Amino acid sequence: AIPKKENYVKAEVTLNFSHNGADYQIKRSIAYDIQNQKEINQEVEMSQIYPSFKKITEPLTALNPMLPPNVRTYFFFDGEKIDEFSKPEHDKEVKDAVYQVLGFNTIDRAITHLRDILKEYNKEIGQKSSGRLRDLYERYNELLKQEEELEKKLQELKDERKNLEINIEEIKGRLREIEEIQEYMKKKDNIEYMIKDTEDQLEIVYDELLKIVNESFIFIGAKALDLTEELIKNELQNSNDIPSKYLIKFIEKLLEEKTCICGETLDPSKRNTLLRKKAEISIEIKENPTDEIFSTIRESLTKFKYLGSEKLEDLKSKFIKKEELKEKLEELKKQLDEIDQMIGSYPTEDVRKLINELETASENYGSMETKIEKLENDLKDKKKDIENIQR
Repeated sequence: AIPKKENYVKAEVTLNFSHNGADYQIKRSIAYDIQNQKEINQEVEMSQIYPSFKKITEPLTALNPMLPPNVRTYFFFDGEKIDEFSKPEHDKEVKDAVYQVLGFNTIDRAITHLRDILKEYNKEIGQKSSGRLRDLYERYNELLKQEEELEKKLQELKDERKNLEINIEEIKGRLREIEEIQEYMKKKDNIEYMIKDTEDQLEIVYDELLKIVNESFIFIGAKALDLTEELIKNELQNSNDIPSKYLIKFIEKLLEEKTCICGETLDPSKRNTLLRKKAEISIEIKENPTDEIFSTIRESLTKFKYLGSEKLEDLKSKFIKKEELKEKLEELKKQLDEIDQMIGSYPTEDVRKLINELETASENYGSMETKIEKLENDLKDKKKDIENIQR
């Protein structure tokens, strides 16, 4: 906003854009009388600034041929129209306009075109095939058709759900404006936020539990791991020989530090003898790797058992977390019910009417969520069937 005189203020917006190789500038300004609280003047100026400067006398007339028909409505509009455009009935109209400006509609058409070509190819291949191959292509084409129908139905339901979300938020907005229940509405908003956050946390814990359960072979095989480790331990203990890999490590440490574990300094003349011994042991490991294998397996089993123990502790902590979140969620829902009862018992017809509208919209939303979840699962199964045929 640009201050003009004591009782006036002027706001300006400047937009630069290009069209067909030329650059343009549009400036829209509004002057407002603060004292009388009314608009004084509104101006729209447009100029071509490249490749040559030229003032355009009729901006709106010049703009119309440049803009797609479904975008013109949104190019210039006053702030009060934002509320109108945000209503559910304008959802598709606004979406189409955005797609037009960003070029998404071109991508959509390309995807549709490619799908149509794929259908034709599959149909033609099916007609030219015979026997088992023909049956597969017929089944494949039928599955593609079913998949397309499911995706279309799913999108319709998601659009309906979006409209319900907008409707629910509008009703809540009107309830928030009623001064007598504003405090209750603040509490309701806060509790609903906490419920959503707790449900999200619970979903994460369920996913983590599922992942751990899918790795439950660690627990199932725990007894076998213990038995295997005991057998290998006995085998190693019954042998008087030091495992070869430990001998090699001992020699390497001795050569590096030049001091024995007993404290004596290594005689330099013994260096070559130790190197030869290391080489001999390495050859023995290659020719007879049994003790090396036993030693490695035992170490691996120890690590594996530790991993199982760690997973078990993780599983226990996740179950505890799950129960804590479930209790918290139950308590929050009780609090929400109490708040809803307080709001619903308020002796004003407007409040009761809005509460009834909110309850109906919320029930419809819950029903819509169930339908969407079922369709998403059906679509997932259909995609798996298609993948199986493609193999």
